Amino acid sequence: MTDARARAERFADLFRAVYLTFHRRDGPRSQLPGASRAVLEHLALAGPLTVGEAAAHMNRAQSVISEIVAHLERQGLLERKTIPPTGGGR
Repeated sequence: MTDARARAERFADLFRAVYLTFHRRDGPRSQLPGASRAVLEHLALAGPLTVGEAAAHMNRAQSVISEIVAHLERQGLLERKTIPPTGGGR
């Protein structure tokens, strides 16, 4: 990976983080709380993530993101998938 590409990818990551930080407020016609919208928007940009990865990306506690994801799942707005364990066990 070239240095310019690495810088561009880092910029994209930072831009997403800043965008999500400042777009968490509920709009007047919003039917989702800002935090729920932020999680959905982040997943739309980043693709599938674990709860831990999403929490790290969004600089939030894993328990908070887990609660939001569970709520969104109950509403049918996202689907949680189980990651099969890797074969390095005993």
